[in-house]
Order: sequence, then structure tokens, then C-alpha cells
Amino acid sequence: MKIYFEEKPKTKEVSRYENKLNHYLQHLNAKVKIKLRDEPVRIESFVNGKHTDTTYHWVDCVKVETPDTAIEVDLFSQHLGHDGAIFDEKYAWNDAAGIQNKIYKELGKFKPGFGKDDGDPYWKLWDLIEKN
Repeated sequence: MKIYFEEKPKTKEVSRYENKLNHYLQHLNAKVKIKLRDEPVRIESFVNGKHTDTTYHWVDCVKVETPDTAIEVDLFSQHLGHDGAIFDEKYAWNDAAGIQNKIYKELGKFKPGFGKDDGDPYWKLWDLIEKN
């Protein structure tokens, strides 16, 4: 049986991830704050009646503030943890993209004619993709 993210992420790790999200959302002047649970949600998986793995979810809520709105969002990568996920740029960029889409939906900015050439800062996120 495998166990994932059993240890609660450290404050420094969460802060580092918040900073990555803020970097990716800088063009929206967004500030991200991740709140963890005191006790995780424990998810057990079974295949053919056999317990195959247990995953611990520590993220309680994620608050995002911009000059135009304040919303709560879910992270794509719910598994903040010590085994590397929190430091993965792929997760941070995907989370930022999801957050940005929720901000734009909340503000009603997805309208006919919305495109890359209209000068909207939405598209600046793609300029920040890490080149590997």
C-alpha cells in the first residue's frame, strides 16, 4: 500500500508555493493565500477490495484577491506535500491558469471577441511558462 502526503506541509513550503502562484498571476496583481486544515482529509483507494493507497489532503481553502475581486478557489494540485509536488512548476502554472480562469469568469470577462490581440493581461500567463 502507498501513502501520499501524510505529513502536513511546512509553512515555508506553503509560502513558497503561494509566491509561485503570485508570480504567475502578477499581471492581475493577485495575492494568493493558502489555508491548511489542522487535520487532513484522508482518502483511501481500493482495487478489487484491496486497499491500494491512502492520500492526505491538507488544503482547506485558497483565497485570491485582486484589485477587482476576492474569491475562493480550489487548487488543481490538492496534494501540497514534502515529496516534491509543491516544488513542481507544472503544478504551479496549472493552478495559476485555473485561478485566472475563475477570476475572469467571476468578472464576466469572457465575451465574444475576447482574444490575444485585444491587449488583455489574460494572455501574459503564457509568457511566464518555464522553458525546460
